[in-house]
Amino acid sequence: MLTFELRTRIFGRVRLRRQLPRPVSGERFERERDFYNLLLTRARADFAATAFDGVDEVYDIGCRNWSYAPVLAEAFPNARLLGVEVDGGRRYWNLHRRIDAAASQARELAQAGFEAAVIHNDFRQLRLDQSTAASALFCFFYPFVSEHPCRKWGLPTRFSDFHALVVHAGTSSARRCQVLSVHQGEWEAEIARRDYERAGLSFRETVIQPSLFKGLWPNEYPMHVFLVADARLR
Repeated sequence: MLTFELRTRIFGRVRLRRQLPRPVSGERFERERDFYNLLLTRARADFAATAFDGVDEVYDIGCRNWSYAPVLAEAFPNARLLGVEVDGGRRYWNLHRRIDAAASQARELAQAGFEAAVIHNDFRQLRLDQSTAASALFCFFYPFVSEHPCRKWGLPTRFSDFHALVVHAGTSSARRCQVLSVHQGEWEAEIARRDYERAGLSFRETVIQPSLFKGLWPNEYPMHVFLVADARLR
């Protein structure tokens, strides 16, 4: 397997096939979309039915192949959706890259009348203050918060700094912004709490038990969902 540096700087930047792949489909991805629908529905119910009202830009950080993008579009039909994937150069057996698969999902949404795009970059390198959106939501679905998963996926351990991601979201724009993050198990949730507190941000937390998403998501740990209603750090 190519190193992250080679995927990012050289081979992963080369598009080997002219056409984008077809959007992913099948029972596995339907289950995954059901999982994300459950997550967002519970977040609205547990935090407040109006928690995400007025959001006109949604950043999905670590979007992978963005197979669940239709769920975000349904949840935020009037918002511009931006998927961000730092390891977008990871290549599949069919020679398409992860970012190509995500772009295919964005194209499908655009054809359906939504505004969606994907970015192959480190979120912390993005100039978010250039956006004209009045209200943004930053989503972190199972971000790496420790070094072990980085090593498992062949990523530099610097990508385990969740605090840096939150700070970048909160300091890159003077607009209203919220943060929604999801973590597996109490050990990851505790790291997330410390990172939010270290940034001086107030948060609310709810827990979704595995029995509610059995068969939809491949882990057996409680899902800890956090919402920061005001993540501005300026």
